[in-house]
Amino acid sequence: MPRSVTASWALIAEWLAANLPAAMAVVQAPASAEQIAQVEAAMERPLPADMVEWLRLADGMHWQTRHGSLLPTLHNPMGCEEILSHRDMLHSVYGRRPRPEDNDPAGTPVGEWLDAFLPMGNAIIGLTLFLDLRDGSRYGGVCEWDPEAGGFVDEPRWDSVAHLFAEVADALTTGAPVMSAYAAGGRGPGDRLPAMIPDLSDPDYLSWEGELGT
Repeated sequence: MPRSVTASWALIAEWLAANLPAAMAVVQAPASAEQIAQVEAAMERPLPADMVEWLRLADGMHWQTRHGSLLPTLHNPMGCEEILSHRDMLHSVYGRRPRPEDNDPAGTPVGEWLDAFLPMGNAIIGLTLFLDLRDGSRYGGVCEWDPEAGGFVDEPRWDSVAHLFAEVADALTTGAPVMSAYAAGGRGPGDRLPAMIPDLSDPDYLSWEGELGT
């Protein structure tokens, strides 16, 4: 069981304040209950508790790529307004209509954007980090949408938002790699990224690099 998002964010925020203070200046104030309710209304389903916990801590970060990427490998967390606008954009590209895949268990790969997918991280370059809110044991898993690779073509990279933030916190504070379980394979077909470690060789820019020896 990972630590809470609140505990992980406290570690991340402390690390950012000490090592990348410019990033802390663009952390948004907590989302209001009304803003979170608007996202839930648009999704027509409740959000995972750990996603709500995160939005109550910070309504995203408006740093885009200026200071790098907080979430591996190229993403920064969205706030409620951006979540909804980004979702609308993806619906305009892929259409919004019932699809058979909407009834598949969470974590099932699919090449079309579904109503049950909730954007949470924006990489600017066309990639989207999202939560799979379909029913099933992998509900709330954190996945990546890559249109050039055919959509969601692999399994979730993290089992939950809490797992994601716990791995980021550990990586920043101890140097532990993220996505180790994903990189190890055995969770589904397809090529996998190596486990990633944080790189702050540029003191104003956080990136994620492949672990040595992988």
